[in-house]
Amino acid sequence: MKRLTPLLVMAPLLMGASASAAALEWTSCPDDISSSFPLLGDRLQCSQTQVPLDHAGSVPGTLMIDLLRVRAAHPAERRGVLMVNPGGPGLGAMFFTASLPANWEAEAAWASDKHRISERHDLIAVQPRGLGSGSELRCRSSAVLKPYGRITDDRSSENLIAINENAAVIAAGCSAHPWSRFITTEQTARDMDLVRTQLGEEKINYWGVSYGTELGAWYGLLFADHVDRMILDSNVDWTKGIQYTAIPKSDSRQVIYQRFLVERAIAQPAVYGLGTDAQAIDDLFADLEPVFRDTVRYSLGSVESLMAARMLQSWLRESPDMDAKALDERIAGHHFSDDPDVDAAARRSAQYAAVDWFSAPESPGPLNLDPTYSVQYTVLCNSAEGIQPPSFWDDMGDRQARENPVGGSTESHQTCAYWPVSVPARPDMAALDAVRNLMVLQMEFDAFTPRATAFNAFTSIPSASIVYAAGLKGHGMIYNGVSSCVDRVTSAFMADGIRPGRLHVCEHAPAAVQSTTDKLRQIEARAHQVRGERRMPADS
Repeated sequence: MKRLTPLLVMAPLLMGASASAAALEWTSCPDDISSSFPLLGDRLQCSQTQVPLDHAGSVPGTLMIDLLRVRAAHPAERRGVLMVNPGGPGLGAMFFTASLPANWEAEAAWASDKHRISERHDLIAVQPRGLGSGSELRCRSSAVLKPYGRITDDRSSENLIAINENAAVIAAGCSAHPWSRFITTEQTARDMDLVRTQLGEEKINYWGVSYGTELGAWYGLLFADHVDRMILDSNVDWTKGIQYTAIPKSDSRQVIYQRFLVERAIAQPAVYGLGTDAQAIDDLFADLEPVFRDTVRYSLGSVESLMAARMLQSWLRESPDMDAKALDERIAGHHFSDDPDVDAAARRSAQYAAVDWFSAPESPGPLNLDPTYSVQYTVLCNSAEGIQPPSFWDDMGDRQARENPVGGSTESHQTCAYWPVSVPARPDMAALDAVRNLMVLQMEFDAFTPRATAFNAFTSIPSASIVYAAGLKGHGMIYNGVSSCVDRVTSAFMADGIRPGRLHVCEHAPAAVQSTTDKLRQIEARAHQVRGERRMPADS
């Protein structure tokens, strides 16, 4: 298998003006990438480049980062480069970037709008620092991580002590790495601009998803003059510490459960077999074993997940010694619903839940995180300026476990509350208004970046536009077919420079019955605001 050459250079004074002038050498990509996207042919290329460990120059040394390019499908119509980032932090950009033109062009017959973007732009992946094939960040220490229970279902003092002690171990291990204070959003944004100069481009276009909106906001803040068009898709609140995006997630997930699971199940009892009593459905969830509660929690509003969890628990209570093979056979032979699509979805959910049921718990051991989690914790904690103390997060977790049993307390596990290194205050992100072609995308029901965080960020930038997908549930709108309305607007913007007004609403038929109960209204009232912060215009 062909591989990118690993390299980490820690010699002083190698970087500087010479680095920005270095031309990139593009070659074929490693086999695992090229074989995954055969239709891209020789348009798909890879490279590497050295970047300063510290762009400010206070510490010598370099890191190696990986690059990927998919050349424009119509070279005669090429208008520049489009850098993309999938979020995370800690997610690789290479496969994600290659998947976009593969997705857009494979569906060109019905989604020609997105196809025009890859016809006119070279798509560029700048692998985030710490993930490079020769410069991987790994958080390690001799301190042992303790076993602990699910953070929502076990709020005992013993479990919270174990969770908090583990958070402190991770924070200490990651912050002790010699690269740690340079694995930041700002440094990654500066890597992007170095690559821009190496590509010979005066300006870049950018599409970032989820945490990629934070990265894009930083790039726009630092290099507004080098931005042509920018899309920030499914937004964290990039106006403040990254931890503030975590606070409303539980409320948002609870809304999604109520709207897309409970309301749908009640509306179609013959299809789902869960009856017409909302309280009975809540009680059914509460009766599940913790592993099966997670099946429902992480399904983000799938009725089929609750159908599957209920059935598996019933079988296992009847036959507690049932092994994995017998359970698989039971799942394969069971008729979950007369609706073939629902039946198939419930069966898939049951198969996933069965794997979780028989999975062995992780054994305690010394801290040894892979690059994905190492970069994730380090970047997040280097972005969590002014984070509240552990007691704040424990109290929040208790409240969320009471009020949002499905939404859960996951985000109350805050490693960054133990980060021992001071985090500088972020600059005033209102200066991002200097980017004159900025578009924000946001779905109404987003469990990962709730709409409250997106609107709080958006309202701070008077010149920006927002495309709001009303009634839509999900996260990220960069792929084809999530919304034909959003596809048209984003393609017109990125391919042709046609930007909508300040607020453009794409209406979508509700995916669940809109018989809003008092309980749902109470949940939504919490989810639609970030305490003490701006509210979206529709909620004012």
